[in-house]
Amino acid sequence: MYKLFKEVDTDNSGELDIDEFTQMFPGEDAALVRRMFDLFDTDGSGTIELKEFVIGLSSLSSVSTVDKVKFAFNLYDLDNSGFLDYGELLQLLTAAQAGMGKIKNSDVRSRAEEVYASLGISSKEDSSGDDDVYPPLSYEQFVSIARERPQLLLPAHALTQSAVSQKRAH
Repeated sequence: MYKLFKEVDTDNSGELDIDEFTQMFPGEDAALVRRMFDLFDTDGSGTIELKEFVIGLSSLSSVSTVDKVKFAFNLYDLDNSGFLDYGELLQLLTAAQAGMGKIKNSDVRSRAEEVYASLGISSKEDSSGDDDVYPPLSYEQFVSIARERPQLLLPAHALTQSAVSQKRAH
């Protein structure tokens, strides 16, 4: 891990900024990589020190399903509300489908409807009557979905495997 850190730390500052961190995930969704950077940057300094890097990569390579579910939830809870709103769920599902090489907006919305249906939740029209509105998903609901539909974790799993593969290659 130290060797990978030193290779990615191109300015030899002893810390990784977002640009250096992004080099570890070529071709990955920039928003997801940014979110992962923020999760690694536990002290909120805007850079990742070696200790944060080692802890972050170690937690990603954990085989614990519970850790992967928690990581995926935190990765997509972009506003740190403790819930996944409908938009965040759509982002997760879009990334999961991108990982399978196909993205259709109608498929993503259909999968979101399946997720809510599996929880017994139906949509309501918004005040304009145009869009369906779903309530945010709690962590507990997300865990329930992850047990039933583990493929939802594909984007987070793919990112973690990319980092781990890089780590092992060096």
